[in-house]
Amino acid sequence: MDFVTGTAAFYGKAVFERTGLLNQEFVMYNEYVEFGLLVNRPTDYGICMFNEKLVKHNAGSARLMYHKVVYYLHRNLMLLSRKHSGRSIPIVLLHGLREIRKYLLVSVLRLSPGYPIKAFYMSGGTLAGSVRSQRG
Repeated sequence: MDFVTGTAAFYGKAVFERTGLLNQEFVMYNEYVEFGLLVNRPTDYGICMFNEKLVKHNAGSARLMYHKVVYYLHRNLMLLSRKHSGRSIPIVLLHGLREIRKYLLVSVLRLSPGYPIKAFYMSGGTLAGSVRSQRG
């Protein structure tokens, strides 16, 4: 297993001493993917998942945060690609462009006002992830 989502993750102190803390550059998404890469690569630690439900995640209002979700998902995917797999950057960019095109086409065909806004935030996130300097 390469990573687990971090909604209810439990790590021992020794893991953080060997890998460092979660990268704050990622803000909302993909920090757990990067942390999984850091745990799996230079350490002898493994990642596992339990099927029993230990914690229930009560998310906030999706409507209020939707544009941030779209922005950070695309930005952080690009940051992750830049930091850990430079060869995947063209694939990530192509994926982002396809998503943007899809939302723009749907907005024209359905006359839906929300889709151009989604495309705008996808574009902004992809661009920000492409040019943002990396810390950590």
